Amino acid sequence: NRTLKEKKVIFGVSQRNDQMVVSIYEI
Repeated sequence: NRTLKEKKVIFGVSQRNDQMVVSIYEI
């Protein structure tokens, strides 16, 4: 699951915009 790993990395970097990042990665 590459998205899951990348999502986690982005989560740590952008905790404030986690929703935005999750939305982009979910698409």
